[in-house]
Amino acid sequence: MNQKHLLRFIKKTIRTKSDVYVCEDPKTKKPMTLSELVDKIGITLYDLNIDNLDVHADRNTFHRFDKFNAKYNPIGQSQLREVFLKTDNYIKGVFFAHVLKDIITNVFQPLFEVTVNPKSHPELHAFLQYVTGFDSVDDESKSDKVVFNASTPTPDVYDLNENPPYSYYIFYMFANISQLNQLRR
Repeated sequence: MNQKHLLRFIKKTIRTKSDVYVCEDPKTKKPMTLSELVDKIGITLYDLNIDNLDVHADRNTFHRFDKFNAKYNPIGQSQLREVFLKTDNYIKGVFFAHVLKDIITNVFQPLFEVTVNPKSHPELHAFLQYVTGFDSVDDESKSDKVVFNASTPTPDVYDLNENPPYSYYIFYMFANISQLNQLRR
């Protein structure tokens, strides 16, 4: 997902989910709807554009994780980052789940399509002749204490109070990559 797609998602969500409670007002502790949050920040759908969204990465963002995180505050507003790009929030990461689903689909669907039919994406087919691995970004200084076994809930029935740890998400990336590798043999 690039910043254009994120902008489109944020605008659509503001239009279609404006009455959803997304956070608490820090002063009153009362729930705030997405519409109320947007009003409080002082933006309109018309104001939102690629330039003021400002979530593009440059070469300086990849050397320090804190700079990388700071860069992903849409419109410089940490509240929007919390609502749209976090799992540990008032709405339990619902909006981020939609973003993540789109990302996983956008990554893996063309890979599976080109594996089955190289003519479907000729440039991707050529590129894949040189790819030897994938990388993922997270703060590796934080440990995840998750054990995968038969009792670990699958995403469709995950109902624990805590959001899944990073390793849970990355497991499903691994599962897709493994299936892709088997298909590509």
